[in-house]
Amino acid sequence: MRIAIRNLAVSFFFVCVMPVVPLQAQTQVASPKVPAAAGSSAGGLMQSVVARVHKKFINSDQDHDGFLTEQEAKRGHMSFTVRHFQRIDTRHTGHVSERQIENYMIRRMTGHGNGVGA
Repeated sequence: MRIAIRNLAVSFFFVCVMPVVPLQAQTQVASPKVPAAAGSSAGGLMQSVVARVHKKFINSDQDHDGFLTEQEAKRGHMSFTVRHFQRIDTRHTGHVSERQIENYMIRRMTGHGNGVGA
């Protein structure tokens, strides 16, 4: 079971999260601290995913309001967020927070539900 979850998480990371940020959008940003799951080899992968989401989110948030619209996500090359925007935006506000994106991705990676909710 652990191996299957790890393989799914690794595949998910390289297919959905790994696309390279354009050079002009790259900046130095502090990564948020995320506790690794105790005894979980996927904990480091989740930290990596959260750090990657944080960097892409900061670069994509054009108006610096702490939320992304679907258009900002498109301009920021956040393809996973764009594809799943309606499911991530559980409050139907037309924008999503970094935490909503992270929570959705982590739930999908760990197989806890379908990622619906915030």
